[in-house]
Amino acid sequence: GEGELVIGEMQRQHYGGEPHWVEVLRTPQPSGQPPRFGFWLVTLDAIEVGFGLDSLLFKTHVALVDSGTMCIGVPRQDYRAIRDFAATRRTRAARYKFTIGGREFESDDHDWCMAEIGLDYWVLGHCFHRTFLVSYDFGSSPPRIALPKEGSRVASWDLATKVEVAAIAVSVVVFCLSMSVILCDSCCRRLASTRPRRLAPPSAP
Repeated sequence: GEGELVIGEMQRQHYGGEPHWVEVLRTPQPSGQPPRFGFWLVTLDAIEVGFGLDSLLFKTHVALVDSGTMCIGVPRQDYRAIRDFAATRRTRAARYKFTIGGREFESDDHDWCMAEIGLDYWVLGHCFHRTFLVSYDFGSSPPRIALPKEGSRVASWDLATKVEVAAIAVSVVVFCLSMSVILCDSCCRRLASTRPRRLAPPSAP
C-alpha cells in the first residue's frame, strides 16, 4: 500500500477533522532522578488480543509509539500468555484492539506481527503506523501524539489521485530521458570537435 511521510506540517485532511490527541508520558530515570521526556510513551487503557471468538484482555499498560519497530512489541509475560492462549485455538489469525485515551483502535490485519521484547511496556511499531495515521507534535508542552478518530484508518488514494501521480511520474521520466538524449548529443559533438586530427604525411622533397 501507499505510505506518506510529512515533516513540518500536519495533514489534517486525512483525519477527517480534529485528531485524537494523546499526551506523552515522562520516562522514569535511574538513580532517583526525576522523570523526563525521552520516548514517545502513552497510556493504554486496555489491550485486547483475540483469536476467533475468544480473546485475552490486558489492562493498564504503557506503550511506546515507535515507527522504527517493525512488529508489535509485547512484554515477555504478556507474549507468553498470548502464545499459550493461541496454541489452544483453531485459528492463529489474531485481531488487535488498543484503547488509547478512551478510543478504540482495532485491526484484524493478518500482516501484523508480534515479537517478544524484554521491556515492561508494549511497542506500537510499523504495523500500527501502517494501519492508523500517527503524527508527532514536538512543539507542544507536553509533547503529544495525534491519532485518528475511532474506527478511522489511513486513507488510501482515490483513483483520480493515482492517475494524477502516474501522469506526473510519466512526465518526469520523459523529461529525464529527453535531457539524457540532449546531453549525450552535446557530449558527442564536443568530443568530435576536440578529437585530434591525423597529421598529413610529409611532402616529398
